[in-house]
Amino acid sequence: MIVVGYAANSFGRRRGSILTASLMSFGSMGLFLASCFLASSPRLLFQCMSVLLFIFGIGVGGEYPLSASSASEKAMEQLLRRKKMEELGHSSDSAALSVDQNYRGRQIQLVFTMQGMGIWFQTIIMMLLLIVSGQTKSDKDGYDKTALTHVWRGCYFVGAGTCTYVFVSRYLYLEESEVWSHDKEQRERQSRQEQSQCQEQSQCRQEKSANTTAPINVLFREYWARLLGASLSWGLWDIAFYGNKLFQSSFLLAVAGENISLFDYALAAVLNSTVALCGYFGAAFLIDHPRVGRLWLQASGFLVTGVLFLLCSFSVGYMRNSVSVAMYLFSSFFGQLGPNSTTFLIPAEIFPTEMRTFCHGICAASGKVGALFAAVLFNYLPRDTDLFSVCGFTCFLAFILTVITIPDTTGMDLLEIDRKWRMALEGRQNDYDGPANDSRYTSMFERY
Repeated sequence: MIVVGYAANSFGRRRGSILTASLMSFGSMGLFLASCFLASSPRLLFQCMSVLLFIFGIGVGGEYPLSASSASEKAMEQLLRRKKMEELGHSSDSAALSVDQNYRGRQIQLVFTMQGMGIWFQTIIMMLLLIVSGQTKSDKDGYDKTALTHVWRGCYFVGAGTCTYVFVSRYLYLEESEVWSHDKEQRERQSRQEQSQCQEQSQCRQEKSANTTAPINVLFREYWARLLGASLSWGLWDIAFYGNKLFQSSFLLAVAGENISLFDYALAAVLNSTVALCGYFGAAFLIDHPRVGRLWLQASGFLVTGVLFLLCSFSVGYMRNSVSVAMYLFSSFFGQLGPNSTTFLIPAEIFPTEMRTFCHGICAASGKVGALFAAVLFNYLPRDTDLFSVCGFTCFLAFILTVITIPDTTGMDLLEIDRKWRMALEGRQNDYDGPANDSRYTSMFERY
């Protein structure tokens, strides 16, 4: 995530997106073929699948910063075109060409909603394959292992076909981000101007060292609090989110009891993913509302989800299963409505274009560290109900971090962040006086 995100700042969003799609296509197709031809050799199958999942994981990891940044920059392109026309002295129809800042977040969120769609389709496909293969029995000893193997391969086949289609379509039709290209042109133009103004090489070195700072140093000096807050809140959320997904069977056993069949699991997964998908689309609807916005949606989502997880922890064994299941489903809905959506969107808006994919990659990688932490920690919890307690308390901690360190960029012109960034690179950050310093668009930490 970090490497691909940083590289995409140099060679562009299009090449980066094609690279990640090719890795996912290769990995998923390899997984399908391995499941077909190596099933008789479990050890070799495990070794091959480990390598292929690693390759596939690099591609998936790179998708996070690239898809978020590309969606954010796509929403900025109309505004950029209008400003270019004004710089050239041409008149422009502001109503037609200016991007409506009130819908930028929705565009990004609808891209991320495809994650929810993918999870939902996967549960539907799993349920249909179980029906077609006749594995709907309630007797666990009555399952046909060969049929279940075919179900497993079928899921890989669908995934491999989808990833291959994405790779081919990106290679043929995906265009480069205009915002990234414009930002790169400005940086190159400024570099050429500085070189042309230097008459002597020694004078050029002195002026450059005095007036410019390495971008990575400026990033950590000016945006360290945002990066820390966005990274840790995503990491804490993924402890709850991926802990929930990886141990979904344990969650379902805790709320629904021990005597449910494989098909019942599939039905429960469909129901849970359907409720979660409603949360994804709900976030797209609310994310740009002036009375809601990114910050409030993330903070309230953490708070409500944390309360629901704790209620699930205390209620299991004391309330009817239907009540526990309802609270679990509500936690899925509010989790997707709030932090699962906003932790993806916010890093795509609070950093400058030059460092956007790199910073988003750091935040996404922090999330996967949280997922890894959950995968290890949850194995050692003495009771299944403790899963809910851990998820609840991580949500409360993420709520505090969000309120303190995350700014709300709802309705803000993100090109102002780039303007402030270029001035910071020249050592003139104190000379900037624009919307990026407005208290409406800064975090509590930055204000005080």
